[in-house]
Amino acid sequence: MPYTASQIIREARSLSDFQNAETITYEDELQLINEAYRDIYNRYTESDGDYWVNEVIIDLGSQYLDPNAQNAYLIPLPSDFYKIRWVSYKNNTMWSPVNRFSTADRDDWPGVPMYRIKNDDLWIISPLGSIPQIKMGYYIPPQVVTAPQDSIQFQPDLPAYNVPNIKSVFYIADDILLFAYGFILKVDNGTANNQTIDLYTHTNPIDNVVYYRGYAYFKDTVTSGIYRHTTDLSTPFVTPTLILSNVNNFVIQNNKIIYSTAAITQKSNLDGSTPVLVSSSPTISYQYAEAKNTVPVYIDASSSTIVVGGVLSNVTNAVRLTTYLGQVFWLDSNQDWYQATYDPVTHVLSTPVLRQEGVLKVGNNVGSNFYPVVGEGVFANDLTEDTIFDYPSNEVNEIMTYSSAFGYSRKINDLPKMQSLTSEIVNLWDRFWSVNRRDEYQFQRINNYYKDDTGGYGWGAW
Repeated sequence: MPYTASQIIREARSLSDFQNAETITYEDELQLINEAYRDIYNRYTESDGDYWVNEVIIDLGSQYLDPNAQNAYLIPLPSDFYKIRWVSYKNNTMWSPVNRFSTADRDDWPGVPMYRIKNDDLWIISPLGSIPQIKMGYYIPPQVVTAPQDSIQFQPDLPAYNVPNIKSVFYIADDILLFAYGFILKVDNGTANNQTIDLYTHTNPIDNVVYYRGYAYFKDTVTSGIYRHTTDLSTPFVTPTLILSNVNNFVIQNNKIIYSTAAITQKSNLDGSTPVLVSSSPTISYQYAEAKNTVPVYIDASSSTIVVGGVLSNVTNAVRLTTYLGQVFWLDSNQDWYQATYDPVTHVLSTPVLRQEGVLKVGNNVGSNFYPVVGEGVFANDLTEDTIFDYPSNEVNEIMTYSSAFGYSRKINDLPKMQSLTSEIVNLWDRFWSVNRRDEYQFQRINNYYKDDTGGYGWGAW
């Protein structure tokens, strides 16, 4: 059954009776689960399982001939090579296995082709002269396990019936949230017990809040004017400056305000000066997904369709979006929050992945890898990919869970818990080996020879 890294971390916390203590950091959790994953990976590949295996067929031309030997080839290993699984050679119309030769045999002439790894090459020696093709199966490198941090909750004491009054949110580093609540521009300092500060009270309701380089920006929902004021995110201010008028929505990116009116889309300096036409049509959340303003991503205001680099997507009900590290995140009219990657060449969106239902508002930005979302509450969610483990047996997920829990207990020196976890880990490894036995197709091996019990020829070179 597929498991995610965050599931394993949560279960490991529970097993170690160590849910929220600060002694175990997020970095500790990632280190421990990666250690457990690499241990599983290496032991599973030792069991000769055909999992995490790639296969490549190589046409042997003269470019692979070893200049220092006869009838030998040096074939560069694939860039994703980690460990050899098997090698075969084309023998007329059939594939035949190629076994590994020992160092003592490197200058001998074996009866069949044989291989060895030499630096970054697959080294083949053969008495047959030209070999038309080699087929190699190999394990790919173990991936780096990633998991999102726990979501940060803001306004935990806000009654559920008041949550819809939050009209706009903007996450700032260090667990600070800037948000619009009716007429008021507020700050919630999540690292200071969710202390809430009223920065400014406007004459009309506000939304579309943004914090950028020491300034707080917001939109007047009645007059459609954009205002800004310097802020230290703790001291209230009185009179913000009107910098733009008749604006439907805006974002700030690369030192520019990108905003849409009812007719066109423009960008200006941060004080609203020197507007430049960006699009002759109205848009929503117009921004650039790549550096140097080369790939615009936005919602066409007339059709609610997401457009990436000029290519219309199949998403036709978007109301707000943002981009981050090759990903597009958007909220649709059904209050569903989605994520998809885009092809940097074709600009086509991948199949959307639903991240959350029942979302009322999403932020205009991703701050320090966190993205603010208003739904049943107000949260900033870590967008780090949650690694999915889809192993061929359940034991591997349990081993990673118990190994991580052991690491947590070791960190706080909980000896009784370590002893109980060790006993269970031993049992899990026993179960692991019972379902992941080594291959039995090869003949019995003694040193560099296999015993052939079927042909009556006794021991043979391999």
